[in-house]
Amino acid sequence: MRQKIFVSMVALAITAVLISSALIFGLMYTRFYKSMQDELRKEALYVQTAIESAGPEYLAQVQNNISVNNLNRITLISAEGTVLFDNYKSATDLENHLDRPEIQAALQQGTGEGTRLSGTMSAQTFYYAILLKDGSILRVANTTDSMIISIINCVPYVLGFVVLVSLAALGLAGWQTRKIIKPINKLDLENPISNETYDELSPLLNRIDKQNHQIRLQIAELESQKTKLTTIIENTSEGLILLNNQANILSINQSAIRLFGGQQTDYTGQHIFALSRNTELQQIISEAEKGFRSEKLISHNDKHYQLISNPVIDNHKVNGTVLLIIDVTEKQAVEQMRREFSANVSHELKTPLQSISGYAEIIKNGLVKEEDTMRFIEKIYSEAQTLILLVNNIMKISRLDEGGSDDFVKEEIDLYSIAKEIIDRLASQAAQKNIKLMLKGEPAIIIGVKQLIEEMMYNLCDNAIKYNVADGEVTVSVSTENDHHILEISDTGIGINEKEQKRIFERFYRIDKSHSKQTGGTGLGLSIVKHSVAYHKARIELTSKENSGTIVRLYFKK
Repeated sequence: MRQKIFVSMVALAITAVLISSALIFGLMYTRFYKSMQDELRKEALYVQTAIESAGPEYLAQVQNNISVNNLNRITLISAEGTVLFDNYKSATDLENHLDRPEIQAALQQGTGEGTRLSGTMSAQTFYYAILLKDGSILRVANTTDSMIISIINCVPYVLGFVVLVSLAALGLAGWQTRKIIKPINKLDLENPISNETYDELSPLLNRIDKQNHQIRLQIAELESQKTKLTTIIENTSEGLILLNNQANILSINQSAIRLFGGQQTDYTGQHIFALSRNTELQQIISEAEKGFRSEKLISHNDKHYQLISNPVIDNHKVNGTVLLIIDVTEKQAVEQMRREFSANVSHELKTPLQSISGYAEIIKNGLVKEEDTMRFIEKIYSEAQTLILLVNNIMKISRLDEGGSDDFVKEEIDLYSIAKEIIDRLASQAAQKNIKLMLKGEPAIIIGVKQLIEEMMYNLCDNAIKYNVADGEVTVSVSTENDHHILEISDTGIGINEKEQKRIFERFYRIDKSHSKQTGGTGLGLSIVKHSVAYHKARIELTSKENSGTIVRLYFKK
């Protein structure tokens, strides 16, 4: 705006100078032309009077004194246009003047005027003709420099004047512009009506005042809603954290600080690791930064929390993360109750019962010799005892989940020996599918609960047989590596896809429910394995690929 005003004022000043100069030149030309015509008219009347009074002798006198008096040119022309007298040239040398405009006008009207430029535009001649009483025409002429040339000669002076005026206009325009803009720059837009400025700005200032009022009302409403929302968030038991794309905290409620055991009251602007370096928390934030929703279950201070992270995506770009922390302690208590129930319906109960039923059926059908009957009865009794022991073990695992692990007796256990016993127990089951059972390795002594180790190893081998293919193989190996004893069970079975691998250790979870019904599975076997491993502070690794078999490794500290 400042520049536009400045340029407009300078342009106006220069334009005014140019227009004024043009008008002055026009006025000068008009006055010069009128003055010249008046002069010629007066002289023509004077010569007319002299000729009519003194006769032709006056023209002779004019001819003799032309150089002395520097008189205007005087020409006497007949009614036919023949030059009778000229005080500058010989009359005989001049052509007929009847076609001259001023001569024609004098013949018709009594007087005539005319103006003609020379061929070079350097001189201008003014003519005035008057009809005499004898019918001849007297013409007086005055030659002067062309007015146009005079004007052109004045152009440098005019341009100099324009430059001076332009410089003055620049200074004046700058000063005037600052003076005009100054009240606008000092406007108080917070209180627009209180400004004393140009009347033209009043409608605009009134609109600004109305808009300010509306904005204040909207801000007040937003503040009220923000206060309500903050109150709700701060008083909810769930933790809520908002992160930017650098994992810096934008907002956090007190529940989240309390759940993570924070030492400060405000973590806004700090990195999330300033609040907690929990591994699960880092993992789900990492997943959110990649654009994926993620969930994790963590335990803290005897409570269980579900961590849920959602990426904030704008224009296909992750701009932040919303992290929700939910207290699921009660939900886990319900899960614990379900585990207690599942212990009583474990599919592991079915295997000993099937053995007992098989032996009994053989005896019932009379397929056993009398001398072998006692041996089969002993096997039935042995499997029954195994079944009772299995039920007791499941109940013990349930108590273990409850924290009542005092009933478990730890002792030295040879993983290789137990593996051999398990293979012998599952030999007949493997033979039904023509699956080859193999044992490799060497003795490996650990401190643990024998019943849990047996159950854990039995479940893994049992699954390796159930989910194997016909004519497949199951290999159990025991080895030692650094400070760990490693128990490995590998098979050539159907394998597990990557998506399912994360859930196979969950209670009641079955990959293929239809197949599980055929094999008698209840989805508890691997959950028992998982808790047994945790109780022994061991580590479990699973490597599997669909249609390429599965390898399970258990790492026990020496």
